[in-house]
Amino acid sequence: MISQLRLLDFVIASIIGNIIAHPLSNPHLSLKGSLGTTIVLVIMYLGGVFIMLKWPWFRKLINHRPITIVQNGEILYKGLKKARIFIDV
Repeated sequence: MISQLRLLDFVIASIIGNIIAHPLSNPHLSLKGSLGTTIVLVIMYLGGVFIMLKWPWFRKLINHRPITIVQNGEILYKGLKKARIFIDV
């Protein structure tokens, strides 16, 4: 499942997990600050996703184009090289 996430989704999930974990591991920290930070981060993330859906040029800026590895039943070795997948021929 993690390999199918976009880089942005993985980074946001990691950051939110780290923000929530700090007050749970330290009894001197309050949960209010972490929840506020998490809410702001989620709103910014959703805004970014909305912008990516509305403006294709912004999506192209954030997400790279997919790499074609197989086309018409033929293996594209140039695509394998670009994806850094090495096979013995």
